[in-house]
Amino acid sequence: MLTTGLSITGAAVQGRWPPPSALLDLDFRQDRYVQAGTGRRFDELLAYSGSGPRTFTGPAGACLWAAHNLVLNSETPATQTITVDTAAGYTVAMQGPGSVALSGAAAGTAAEGSPAVVTAGSAALTLTVSGTVTRMWAYRSDLGGMADNPDNLLGAGFETYVPSAASPVFKARRNAYENGAPAGIKIESGTAENLLLHTLAPAANWASPNSTLAEVPGGFVRITSNGTGNYPRAERADVGGGAGTYTAQVEVRAGNSGGFVFRASGTGFSGGGDSVAYRFDFSTGTFSKLAAAPALYPPVAALVSPGVYRLAMTFTAATVTSFSMYPAWNDSTPGVYADFRRPQLEPGHTPTSFIPTAGSTAARPGETLALRASALPASMPDAVSLALDGRLHFAGTGAAAAARFFDWQAGAGAFLRAELNTGGGATGQIRVVSGQSGSASTASGPAAAYAPGLDVPVSFAARHQAAVLELVDQGEAAPGTPAPSGLPDLAAAGIGLAPVFNGHLGRFRIWNRDLGSPGAGRMPA
Repeated sequence: MLTTGLSITGAAVQGRWPPPSALLDLDFRQDRYVQAGTGRRFDELLAYSGSGPRTFTGPAGACLWAAHNLVLNSETPATQTITVDTAAGYTVAMQGPGSVALSGAAAGTAAEGSPAVVTAGSAALTLTVSGTVTRMWAYRSDLGGMADNPDNLLGAGFETYVPSAASPVFKARRNAYENGAPAGIKIESGTAENLLLHTLAPAANWASPNSTLAEVPGGFVRITSNGTGNYPRAERADVGGGAGTYTAQVEVRAGNSGGFVFRASGTGFSGGGDSVAYRFDFSTGTFSKLAAAPALYPPVAALVSPGVYRLAMTFTAATVTSFSMYPAWNDSTPGVYADFRRPQLEPGHTPTSFIPTAGSTAARPGETLALRASALPASMPDAVSLALDGRLHFAGTGAAAAARFFDWQAGAGAFLRAELNTGGGATGQIRVVSGQSGSASTASGPAAAYAPGLDVPVSFAARHQAAVLELVDQGEAAPGTPAPSGLPDLAAAGIGLAPVFNGHLGRFRIWNRDLGSPGAGRMPA
């Protein structure tokens, strides 16, 4: 009989020995977490902290809200007022024979099996409980809706229910996708702010010189030239950005023009001029520069889902006053069109997940993820091996730690960490650093192992015993220099995962043994 795979014996004959079981295997792409061979729940092994709802990309490219509950004490609900965003959509649901009346920001009534779906007209939504209500939950449900709670234990009918106590609950962005493939858990450690207004409804709220704007399927807005001028566009002329570095991004879909132009205008652009503008060509996947000022780094395009690209450019300016998008440049042909959605202009060197806005700018705080100390050995083993893979956005900023993948630290002097170096001639170099008693050993991978960009795949492994520290990256093994004096005692300390990061963690594994150089070399994807 023909088979489609190899037996373990066959794999061994070909030199592909299966890796030994890890002490901890955090497979974020599969949302599967294993400790010493036993499956565990996410919250048993990991501690997540992040306030406020946040977005990520789902399987079909939809922009989803991570699971959350804005209601306090959801299992013993009482009348309360929750904070909401004006012009945003919300759903209020409940269980029990009673009901929940909505007032303030929106009016409506929720009953069991019949949630209230509303759009907030102000910032305070009052939920008045009548009769017996055994569970109550409220969540943001515009854009592509809210993702189901990945930890739902109640079964059918409670997919969107997230239990809460004295505070609202916000879940991590698990089961994220990029270009239709599982990407893992979305982590953005830094704060971000979208300076563009009315990104929730651009068709009704953006200016449209020489063009018309209309909502079309997929959450897009279509810019169509009306033939009255050479620069048909969608535009916000009230940005109000001061001196600094900015990143503009937008998701686009080809129309009949073959390209898409995005432009930021103001004063004091690095390189001269009063604007920065680039045209993306859908057929070649390349950019052409249209304005005097260059971008700080080459603009980038990443495929989000079939036919949909995320475009991003970074620049510096003294002021930013407007942001515009064009289906065609210097062309008055009527009927020329292209589609866009989720425009964003934010301070910083890399684009982050979409922050929808209405009549004011909106910000998103950072988030943290840590492997609990209780999940790790009570005493430090004689050796450890680790492997990590994921995808990240990064720019060639010259920073020695443009990203930090993990940080296992027990006090200021004892640590083991991995970071991405873009300084000192490196463009994207993995470094693993071990420190104790004031001395450190650093294992450095190839200086140009990774090129700056969006969703850059990264995969590496490291092993550490008393006198050996080694990094394996891009098929190359690099020893720690100087050689470590010992393995730092990190017992009773948790591991910070992606403490400086913008992207997706795919998988993190740790062994309480030395895999050896050949074994570590087989770990990176």
